Amino acid sequence: MRRSNQANPATCRVIQPKCGELSPIQESRQDKRWLIEEAVLFRLEEIFEAVKALMSRDPGQTPDQDRAIRLPEVLQLLGISRSCLYERLNPRSASHDPDMPLPRKVGATKRAPSVWEYSSVMAYRNSRTKPHQGKGG
Repeated sequence: MRRSNQANPATCRVIQPKCGELSPIQESRQDKRWLIEEAVLFRLEEIFEAVKALMSRDPGQTPDQDRAIRLPEVLQLLGISRSCLYERLNPRSASHDPDMPLPRKVGATKRAPSVWEYSSVMAYRNSRTKPHQGKGG
């Protein structure tokens, strides 16, 4: 009796999907992808709700109102140059502004960075802005 080189078809049967059908491995991958997409969508909805809650707050009130900010951000918020800022802080200057918020040192050394309080800078900016006087019609 002659042996064939073929394996027993009953033990090695591979189910080939029909045209348009997915194999079990592809179905498993598709199910995992669907679960990941669902988790991502759920997280995005949570983020959207959190942003919507923040936007519904009072516009003058921000979550980081009392944070410390460094010089570049102060200059950007006030729309002034570095020299103009230090002229306003200098009591001997003609441009001195006593209402200008003062910086504070973060460390104990002379070279420690200076920071300003965000809320005091914004209060100063709001006190200095004038409402627009447009031509009425």
